[in-house]
Amino acid sequence: MTHVVAQQRPGVPLINGFLGDIVTRGTGTQTDWQVELKNDEELVPYLTERRRLPGLRFDLLEPGFEVRVEARAREAMRVLSARGRELGKPFLYTGFYARMRYYTSNNFLQHLDVAEPINPFYTWPLIAQRFANHYDCFTWETSEMLFRRYVPSLADIPHSERGVVPQPVQPAPSRCTKQWAAAMLADLPRRGFLPQLSRKKALSRLTGALLGRRDVDDVVLFLQRLSLLESWLRQADIPFDWRAI
Repeated sequence: MTHVVAQQRPGVPLINGFLGDIVTRGTGTQTDWQVELKNDEELVPYLTERRRLPGLRFDLLEPGFEVRVEARAREAMRVLSARGRELGKPFLYTGFYARMRYYTSNNFLQHLDVAEPINPFYTWPLIAQRFANHYDCFTWETSEMLFRRYVPSLADIPHSERGVVPQPVQPAPSRCTKQWAAAMLADLPRRGFLPQLSRKKALSRLTGALLGRRDVDDVVLFLQRLSLLESWLRQADIPFDWRAI
């Protein structure tokens, strides 16, 4: 959304008020807080699953790929959760370090070429306050109270998740899905194209997307991401071996 706003007024600095639930609201459910007290053998797999991005279709790749990725992710999560335990809140720490920083950096990078991004509300004192207090001290009203106390001129802006515009029951199909599916179907026979990909599975699902099946939209999005990554690496002349992952 910030990129769209920046494009409408190029060159005008854009103030972003993004804070996120992990900064000002209760993080997770009671189950999450209970898991936080468990040992690493239970906590690390749970956190790795919670932080996994939606839409990953590893089932379309060779069987060993997901196993290797999961092992690598758990090792990284083990390091983060150990640091989080030192602060008494491993669930909160891994959320900040493995998830929130990407959201925040995205708010800068996505329109950096159009307008200057400014994020004045995401501060170290605010993060420190989060770690110093119990989860129950942070509710949906916390961010509203912060703005009303420190930036009253912005206090009446409604929270994005409390908006009055209802979400459509069935989102409209992307205009690009069929185009991407057709392009990747043409690429499938090409030698070296996504060597980890199961050609049989991809062929049937991409064909379904081309025919308008909505249940395979996530397949097209997932494979399009991998295809773009491979294309950009090739253009940058960066050697990359999928089988080495």
